Amino acid sequence: MRRRWIVALPLLVVAVGAVVLLFSRSGIESKLRQRVIEELSDRLGGTVELDAVRLTGHDAVVLEGLHWIPDGGPVESLAVARIELDVDGASLLDGEPRIRGVRVVEAVIELAGGDEQPAESGGGDEEERPTAALLQRGMDLTTGDLPDALAGPLSRARSVMLPDAGMALQGSRLTGVRGLGEVDALEGNAWFTADGALHGELRGALADGVSVNGNLELVTGAPPRGTVAIEGVPLARLTTTLPLPEGSSWQGGVADLSFTTRADEGDLAPRWDLRADVRELELTLAELGGLPLIVEARQKVRIRPEPDASRVEIEDWRWSFNGVSGTGSGRVSDLDGEPDLRLVLQLEDVPYADIAAALPEQILPPEWGIQLGGTLDLTVRVGGPLHDRPAWDLGWKGDWSRLSLRSSHVGEEITSLNEPFAYSIPRKDREPLERVMGPEDSHFLSLRLINPDLVAGVLVCEDATFYKHQGFDERELRKALLENLRAGGGGRGGSTITQQVAKNLFLSGERTWTRKLQEALLAWRLETSLDKDRILEIYLNRAEWGPGIYGVRDAAHHYFGTSTSQLNTWECIFLATLLPSPVRYHGYFHPGGQVTPRWEENMQLALERMHHQRYLDDGEYQAAASRLLRFSSCGR
Repeated sequence: MRRRWIVALPLLVVAVGAVVLLFSRSGIESKLRQRVIEELSDRLGGTVELDAVRLTGHDAVVLEGLHWIPDGGPVESLAVARIELDVDGASLLDGEPRIRGVRVVEAVIELAGGDEQPAESGGGDEEERPTAALLQRGMDLTTGDLPDALAGPLSRARSVMLPDAGMALQGSRLTGVRGLGEVDALEGNAWFTADGALHGELRGALADGVSVNGNLELVTGAPPRGTVAIEGVPLARLTTTLPLPEGSSWQGGVADLSFTTRADEGDLAPRWDLRADVRELELTLAELGGLPLIVEARQKVRIRPEPDASRVEIEDWRWSFNGVSGTGSGRVSDLDGEPDLRLVLQLEDVPYADIAAALPEQILPPEWGIQLGGTLDLTVRVGGPLHDRPAWDLGWKGDWSRLSLRSSHVGEEITSLNEPFAYSIPRKDREPLERVMGPEDSHFLSLRLINPDLVAGVLVCEDATFYKHQGFDERELRKALLENLRAGGGGRGGSTITQQVAKNLFLSGERTWTRKLQEALLAWRLETSLDKDRILEIYLNRAEWGPGIYGVRDAAHHYFGTSTSQLNTWECIFLATLLPSPVRYHGYFHPGGQVTPRWEENMQLALERMHHQRYLDDGEYQAAASRLLRFSSCGR
């Protein structure tokens, strides 16, 4: 009963015709009506009601007021105002009546459960896993031979229909369709071919102009084949929620959807072709800093279910997002347990300018004057348990070497950083600090005068590959994005020293993907305009080391009452370990002037890294491990 609704209307019509033909010779319409009801009740189950049977000619029969209520399943009821049967007269004379035409007028099919709201994705029971449940139902329907629930009625239908017989559906509607509600103006045709296949076509419309159409082919011994397409449906009618991170929202959106199941020549294994086009969708994502993103997306996917119905392969995935196109593949496995999703997305020779155009224009503010040049190759692998995002993995391999930045204002400003420059340090509820990054400022200290152990400590704690990367560390960025993906929020930072310089000089402090992208672009430009030592010098003199404490010279004086050159290695390591969150950590040491055992473990780990990376020889390493911290008094 679960799948009978797919062909319920044509098969019921054929069954009605067979019963009418068997008993029409009696000429007694009332008795014929009762026999039709009895036969249909026996063949279909449930409750069958019929107002009247009319014999309008020697080869024409009309049924009026047919109503079928199944015992259960996805069909709630089926009502038909009028069924007109065109009987083949020659077959009547032979004693084996056949139908050569059927017209169904004002049929109403009511599906059960259509008012339920789509469930949100999550763990737990199957009802809470709509994606996996949908895939499993598709597997059940389209794999293997024609289900018994359809094969038996189909065989009986062929026995009373001529090979070229046609069935027409007019002025009908479908109610209770999940996500769509009611489909009006339902029109359709169905017919048998000489090879015994049943073919059907269906067209309909929703009140707001949404169109629905489909076709179906049923052959005994083969999976069902056909297409269902919905065009112009508001996204809100298909789902009440999108899997967006906290603090994000969406509105609008129109979708064109189609689903096709077929088998290639000589191959009984089915293929699914899925299309989904979405337009006029406005996303406001927390990760993009609340910037509105107008989405135009297209997906074309070919899926191959495995015969054991436990896995589907995504063989050919072609996607487009706001003009950026790529390909992909993947699989969904363990459908009978905890489904596992694995995807591979690929971009080949895609212009950076197209990527920039696909994102909100605020990511590259017009006043920057920056234009991206060159092309990108990128392969991204992502996946994990379908309903357990914290367990997902993320990896990529990209070629960024062809990137170029053509800019005016920002490019000139970055180039000027090679010379002393004035800058402001914003302070909450206070006037900003005005300083100069150069010798004329008493707070400034050139890199050659900063204690080498302090420089080494900062590098191992903040950016171990600083002298190797070109502005951002792919490994750290991958870790940051993976954590953000798993958490669904802003997550960790993962910034290099160059990115932090870009943030401090040009950007706000918000932790969003928008700022991360801006950081990466500015960091790349910094690396092309300044040498590494100058970038590190700017960072050490601009970095915050505590509340209102900026630069290494002020930090050494505040915590230890001396210059950086007089710091011992253990004190340098202490200052380096403050940097991830110096304002918060400051309160741990003043006014008591003591570090916790756990903090000493962090410092010991940094010391070991300095030794391992050859910043310290064995003797220096042993000497540093035995030193003590001698904090100065704190007036804060």
